[in-house]
Amino acid sequence: MTVTARTIRRIIISFILGYLVCWSVGYIDDLPYSPARVYISDALALPGGLIAWVFVPGGVHSEHGAALWGILCVAGNVLFYAGLWFVALTLWHRRRSRPQAHSSGP
Repeated sequence: MTVTARTIRRIIISFILGYLVCWSVGYIDDLPYSPARVYISDALALPGGLIAWVFVPGGVHSEHGAALWGILCVAGNVLFYAGLWFVALTLWHRRRSRPQAHSSGP
């Protein structure tokens, strides 16, 4: 299986969109306080926290985890959301590129 220029472009766009999602999640905390805002912000940041937990199980309270955990959490969120965008863009591309069935009429 070869990697085409279209696939590389889709990967780059996915990482840009993944970064923009993470950047947008960071701005949720600037909204006025409400319990719903906190739950949404925590839920959107959870994938990165789970990925960071795999590498630093002690979290920020471990010996070397304070600096590493934050970096892994942000990178994990970008990677997770880039993966979601890549799947969405691939499905969209496949749907657009399949031949359309035309009815011949009566």
